[in-house]
Amino acid sequence: EPIRMYAGNSPEIWRDNLLCNPQVVLSRETQPTIASCEATGRYLFIVLHMQGPRVQPLSLCEVEVSPRGPAGTLHTLQTVGQMFNLELEGLALSAQDRIRIVGNDMLCGDQNSRLMDPAVLKITSPSGRRTRGGWTTEAWDYVQIDKMGIYKVCWCGGTRGCQTGDDFGMHVATIIVNGVMMTSGGTGEPPRAADQIQNNESALVTKLREPYGLAMSANRVFFSERLGHRVRWLDIAK
Repeated sequence: EPIRMYAGNSPEIWRDNLLCNPQVVLSRETQPTIASCEATGRYLFIVLHMQGPRVQPLSLCEVEVSPRGPAGTLHTLQTVGQMFNLELEGLALSAQDRIRIVGNDMLCGDQNSRLMDPAVLKITSPSGRRTRGGWTTEAWDYVQIDKMGIYKVCWCGGTRGCQTGDDFGMHVATIIVNGVMMTSGGTGEPPRAADQIQNNESALVTKLREPYGLAMSANRVFFSERLGHRVRWLDIAK
């Protein structure tokens, strides 16, 4: 007889939970047996229905439950005003999945987490279906954020409708948007003065002049100087 799977929030009566897979068939030749159960809840029941007066025991050596959706929380660094592709990896992803980019002070699942942050460019906003993807990956391309700051990506599985804030309760990514590094001045041509950069040597011994621009990456802080036509960095990873 096939095994049935129920999932939900009723801990005592398995019938009160949603039947999410009625046709799980175990095989000794093919192991492990992989079955889908698309439902939400804290409890999973594996039920064997037997017909007739004799009851037979069911023994399962191991059961592993993998939640549907992106795996972990992605951290990505981006530049303000520049387009990037947001790529997620997980399990049982589908074209009905949706995401919302919200401010860092908002919790995924709050009422307003169903709304995209105003800093996200509307013309390429990732508010609709994904650009590409499959069962284990999905991506929204050409995302652009026009304000520096820290943002969260809230995810909704397509089976939930993705209409309310509760639907976007899964925090799947954090986006750190930094500023644009500006050059200190001039025409952009190679420096010519004797105290300017020559094979990185003079930059090591010349004092830092008036800073004009500042930018950060994961490992460095960059300084551009108003005079001297230089960009120098401090390696913060060491």
